[in-house]
Amino acid sequence: MAGFKRGYDGKIAGLYDLDKTLGRGHFAVVKLARHVFTGEKVAVKVIDKTKLDT
Repeated sequence: MAGFKRGYDGKIAGLYDLDKTLGRGHFAVVKLARHVFTGEKVAVKVIDKTKLDT
């Protein structure tokens, strides 16, 4: 997703608040997130790019 940024304040692009961890794998963590304006809950996969092959 182009322009996708995660801030250090627990927000993704200022639109989602990150909550608890739902799952964890070798390359990524899946977090529960809530949209700031609508309250809609979504799952967000946060990939650790340092563990991917180039």
